[in-house]
Amino acid sequence: MTDLKPCPFCGSSQIQFARDGDLMIFGVYCRNCKTLVEFKNQPKHEETYGENEKRWAEAWNERN
Repeated sequence: MTDLKPCPFCGSSQIQFARDGDLMIFGVYCRNCKTLVEFKNQPKHEETYGENEKRWAEAWNERN
């Protein structure tokens, strides 16, 4: 599992990836304040599951 920064809204570390029915990531979810953040980060056809998760974690962790 990739480390994710705490929620920018409530400061909670109860952060997880939000996944669709195919287990593809479509956002990052805070279990504490129920915030769902989605990025325009479409999966790439040749990308592995781990590469997709890493790309999402980088997008989440690089926010200001």
